[in-house]
Parts: sequence; structure tokens; C-alpha cells
Amino acid sequence: MKPMPFSALFLAAAPLLAQPSALFYLTRDAWSVKSFLHHAAQIHTVSPAWYETNDQGTLSGKADPSVLEAARKANVQVMPLVVNPGFDQQTFHRLATNQAARRKLIESLAAECRLRRYAGFQLDFEGVAIADRDALTRLAAEAASALHEAGFQLSVAVVPRSSDQPGAGGFSQWAFANLQGAYDLAALSKSVAFISWMTYDQHMRHTTPGPIAGYPWVVEQLDYLLRHVPKEKVSLGIPLYGRRWYSGTRAPGRDPAVRMATASYPEAIHLAASRKTPVLWDNLERAPWFAFYRDEVREYVFFNDGRAFGERYELARRRGLRGFSCWVLGVEDPEIWNRISKR
Repeated sequence: MKPMPFSALFLAAAPLLAQPSALFYLTRDAWSVKSFLHHAAQIHTVSPAWYETNDQGTLSGKADPSVLEAARKANVQVMPLVVNPGFDQQTFHRLATNQAARRKLIESLAAECRLRRYAGFQLDFEGVAIADRDALTRLAAEAASALHEAGFQLSVAVVPRSSDQPGAGGFSQWAFANLQGAYDLAALSKSVAFISWMTYDQHMRHTTPGPIAGYPWVVEQLDYLLRHVPKEKVSLGIPLYGRRWYSGTRAPGRDPAVRMATASYPEAIHLAASRKTPVLWDNLERAPWFAFYRDEVREYVFFNDGRAFGERYELARRRGLRGFSCWVLGVEDPEIWNRISKR
């Protein structure tokens, strides 16, 4: 058998080494915009949180000219988010079940794409009741069809799950009915360009303290998704932020409660240093964390750093996914940029 030339071997291996497409979310905060301006050359798509819609399909929001100009110069696709304000369930229900409202929103999205030269939009409708599953699918299909016809793309951000059914516990059942179950993954993947699978907030204000996106949990969520959606349409969610759990009260002298606050990487590192407590690495969860006592009560901080990012980036690369979606620019460990090549 004639040996394969080195050049052919290189080309055959190239798809396995392909860099996943890098999507980063952006807020209006100065530190978020600053991060984008500094690192645009390493970003394929930026998704600014600029727009929202009401239940009548009225699109509201305003673009940041400095971001648009920087994106144009660096050849970065701009695909803004559009959300239901406050992830309000009833706002979405009234929008999605009203044909005139849906048409108005879709026409506005296309018009804004033409005006701003966007690549498209990403629908970030959360807090959707499972009863509105078909309505969400229909809205996404109508929007995708109209935008594609006009030369633009539609993607969707999806709250992850690992099963077609909720678990036995009360929280699991509530989450499935109000956060996870409304997304018909197979149907959505047929309509949209890609799905940003939001594999973060494994632990949240409704749960006990824990990692934002523990590695075994991320793999479980991804394995489930890939049974329904082609890998070429999957963008793996990677969190860049952290959470801090601490004791509080709902009202003075009344029922105690566990509070949760968001922490950026610099804030988490500063807090650990100020409390003289070591940052630990969890080999199972593949993420950093630490704990300390304040007023004789233990507080927990789980966050993400360059190493945690790298573990999840490599997961996306090894699985041959379309790419990854990071929330959010400006809170990250600067080390992540050493792990992403320039385009």
C-alpha cells in the first residue's frame, strides 16, 4: 500500500484540530465593552444584550456605535440577543400566542439586521412554561424562515437539561416545568443556524452552593443534547463568572435565607486574598472554589478561571462542536485569552 503523503495526512487531521467558533456575550457595562475592544481579534461572533420585546412584539433597544465599529474593523459577526424582559413567563406567552405580535417582532428583527448589518439575532427567551413549548417552536421557525430569506441567521439560547422527563424532587420538577422543558430541541435545530446550549448555573439561588458548571454535569447535558441535535449546530455554553453563597435574612428577625451574589474572576480572587483563604481546585468538577468563615458562618465561592475555561473549550473541540458561547465579557480570567488563537 502506497504511504499517504505528509500533506495529505495534515489535511486529513485538520478538521480534528479546527478551532471552535468563539461566541462571546456582551453587556452595556464599560468593563464588558472594554474587554471586547481588547480581544475582538479572537472572537468570531459577539452577542450584545441590547434588545428586548414586549408582549405586542415591539422591539426596543439601542446599539453601541463603538462596538459596531470595532466589530466591523475586526471582521466580527454581530448577533444581538433579544429577550423577554425579566424572563417574564406571561410576557412571552402573550407574544408567542399572538400572530400579529409575532409578525411585528420578526419584521423588526429583519429591519434592524438590514440597518445595522447584523449577521442575525439570537432569541434568548427564558422562563418559558412547558405549556408554551409549541408556541416557542413556532415563533423560532417563523423568525428563522424570515431572517434566512432576507440573508440573515437566527440562533437560540437554550436552558439545558439531561432528560426528557423531570427528576423526582420538587426543584427538578419546578425547573423542568418553568425553565427547561419548553425547548423542543430536534424541532428548533431544524429551523435555526445553531443552538447556544447554556451549560451554566448548575447551582443557583434556588439550590445549595456548588459549581456553576461542574464538568460531569456539563458532559451529561451535552451528551443528551447530541442525541437530538447535530454537533455542527451546537455551541457549548461556558461560564466566565462565579457565585458567592452567604447567610442573610428575608426580613429583619424573620426566616433565615441563603443569599447568592455574582462574582467576577477578579472579585473572587480579591475576596480569597482578603480572607487569607486558599483557592482550591476540584478535580472532579474541574473548577476552582474556596470557603471561609464570616461571623462564624461558612460562606462558599465557586467561580471559573483560565484552567476551567480550557477544560470546557477542549470538550467542545474534541466533540467537534460548532463552537462555544461564553457569558460574559468583562468578568473573565485574562488567562482565557492565552487559550484562544487569533482568527
